Amino acid sequence: MEKTKGMINWFYDFLKWDKWHLLAFVGAFLMIFCTKQIVADEAYFYDYLTPQSRAEILKKAQTFSVSTWTWGYTFKVVCNGKWIDTKFDTSYSSKPHVIAKWSSVRDEDKATVIKTINSMC
Repeated sequence: MEKTKGMINWFYDFLKWDKWHLLAFVGAFLMIFCTKQIVADEAYFYDYLTPQSRAEILKKAQTFSVSTWTWGYTFKVVCNGKWIDTKFDTSYSSKPHVIAKWSSVRDEDKATVIKTINSMC
């Protein structure tokens, strides 16, 4: 009973916080528990390929256009596949393979680009 009363008192005191403390608490809760961190390893990016490897992967690539608020990007993407020696086999399930310079994508657009490419695949 005392434990329940203590929890009720804590919750009542919590509700008496001013709006800025409440906003900070709710914001921290949402950031920690409700966001998915998107990292660059959710796709394979190839800056430089040998001409033979590039020709091999371009045989199976699709062109994806990704738009952000102010920028647009176009990528050659193969949604599934795996390198077996110098051949690219699309019968394997994997992360998307993107032929692009990852450094050419603005830092603030990288999460959107990866999320869009993964949703298109």
